[in-house]
Amino acid sequence: MRGSTMRESVTDVRIILECLQEAYQMEGDMVRSGKNIHATMIYPFVRMLQEKCRDLTEEQIHKTLWKEYEISGADRMFVDRASKILEPYEGETEDEK
Repeated sequence: MRGSTMRESVTDVRIILECLQEAYQMEGDMVRSGKNIHATMIYPFVRMLQEKCRDLTEEQIHKTLWKEYEISGADRMFVDRASKILEPYEGETEDEK
């Protein structure tokens, strides 16, 4: 059962990253112009990732993944690389304990 839960968690993160990638595609110009992500479609996905990753703030997640998006762009590579970046932080957050 635990293995099934782990797979679901990994899948969830990948799905969130795919959605975040689409949000970055749609609202990237706003991010580049310095708009606060709280006023964009990007924020809910960053928030979901923060809930799945311990020891990272929303700002840290966004800044790290935005840099990766700028390198990878719409390429499928973004999801793979972003997933690897977040992997060490995935697990229970303090709120879930």
